[in-house]
Amino acid sequence: MRDRPEKCPLVGLILLSFRHGLFPMHPLSYARLLSTFLALTTTLLVAAAVSAADLAGRMREGGVEWLIGKWAAETDSGGMLKLSYEWGVQPSLVVSRFKSDDDESMAMIYFDENDRKVRHFAVGQSGRLGKGEWIADGGVATLKYEGSSASGESMRLGFVHRKKDAGTMEVEVRELMSDGKVGDTALVTLLFKRQK
Repeated sequence: MRDRPEKCPLVGLILLSFRHGLFPMHPLSYARLLSTFLALTTTLLVAAAVSAADLAGRMREGGVEWLIGKWAAETDSGGMLKLSYEWGVQPSLVVSRFKSDDDESMAMIYFDENDRKVRHFAVGQSGRLGKGEWIADGGVATLKYEGSSASGESMRLGFVHRKKDAGTMEVEVRELMSDGKVGDTALVTLLFKRQK
């Protein structure tokens, strides 16, 4: 027999240990041990794949679980904005609600298994529709959004959500370019406080 590890270093180390008599066993025991090891490894890999295949898994991977909750911000003109992200069907669907002094909308956020993206579908007052895609990385959640404003104007915006501390979230509203990239400069920055 060769004395080199197999392709998987851990399996190779186990096999070398048995081949050199460090763990004396009957040959059938080797096979049982190896099959148990492979079954355990397969189970762990499948569990890891499943956890990332739902919205909760994606949020965990991106470090944005903190986003879930109710938030409120005051505008420069003294108006109030309310925003919430709450589980509709955990771990698959988040329902988002937005309310200002003169506008209101609701959105569904879900993981689309077909194209492996987190989708956003919104309905506002008077039936206007919006859609988007969420990207989460390093604790920052960005929504690339296309829809219409309360006045019916077409809009393409990026909403960058960043946790400032346990009770504060910063949301930067940025331009969404025609190539789908979010602009570098904030058009508006809002500080939301977590609500009970």
